[in-house]
Amino acid sequence: MLSSINRFAPHYLYQNNISKNNHVDNFNTDFKEILSKATSKTESVLSASATKTLVNDALDMDSYLAQLQVKFGSKISVQSMEYSKVNINHIGGSTIGTGNVIVAPNILEKMASDPQARQHYEQKIQAHFDTNGEAKAFMAMHGRRIVSRGVIIHPNGEVTYYCSSDYTPEEKARLEKAMKEEDEAKAKNSNFT
Repeated sequence: MLSSINRFAPHYLYQNNISKNNHVDNFNTDFKEILSKATSKTESVLSASATKTLVNDALDMDSYLAQLQVKFGSKISVQSMEYSKVNINHIGGSTIGTGNVIVAPNILEKMASDPQARQHYEQKIQAHFDTNGEAKAFMAMHGRRIVSRGVIIHPNGEVTYYCSSDYTPEEKARLEKAMKEEDEAKAKNSNFT
């Protein structure tokens, strides 16, 4: 606060034509006015700063993203992805694991500033994580394993869940053996005709 007074004081004093006769009286009066103005200005700046900080805390997407990463893992990315099979297939083929979350920037901003939107979309993300065990079990029943699984929140607010899988090594070996036996059977049948 003193630095504020020092900045304002010289400028204010030079603007006043202080006479030599009542220099001390005017200085005391002027100093009180300066102090009063500086104090009120400092208070208004602090008040505005506090208000701005509160607003920024509500809209600070970086800190909210960090909170999401603590809650759901570090595989959360922010990118705008329109819904299309091509986009979904691309993401399924370019990500690994089951903790993949993609959030459109406009939705992340909405989540950071609106508690209802935050709750809504966090429930959608949590639903993905809650069903990972079931998805793994389902795939295992069909001789497959999950390569990539995730959730995408599109710019229009829609939510897409995706899953990319591959055959387990055992299932691959079984299928290769079956195909080899089938090829051998075809070759024997073609030799007899």
